[in-house]
Amino acid sequence: MRKILIVDDEGDIDILTRQRFRKEIKAGKYDFFFAQDGLQALEILENGLMVDVVVTDVNMPEMNGFELLLKMKSLYPEVKTIIVSAYSDDKSRQTAKSSGADFFLTKPLDFKVFQETLEALF
Repeated sequence: MRKILIVDDEGDIDILTRQRFRKEIKAGKYDFFFAQDGLQALEILENGLMVDVVVTDVNMPEMNGFELLLKMKSLYPEVKTIIVSAYSDDKSRQTAKSSGADFFLTKPLDFKVFQETLEALF
């Protein structure tokens, strides 16, 4: 089972994700966890949750996605990362790459593309 931590301050992302991946969750393929910002995500990881992938939004309170990825690069280099942003310009993509993102997806999140990206990671 692949464990995926989604870091996003949008309130409905957990409901949408669980609905979209309900078959995969039921089959034991994926297990999703959620955090509201980068600090909460780091706290979850520091408390021992071993995840395969962290999917993070860029704009969040407390700690943004780029800051989270920079911290994760040194603390959890084995964890794959996906950054999700409403901004798809070259500067945002370059910042994501230099922060350690393995993939860059744009908002609104296309769940078909998201699933294909997860499959590409494994």
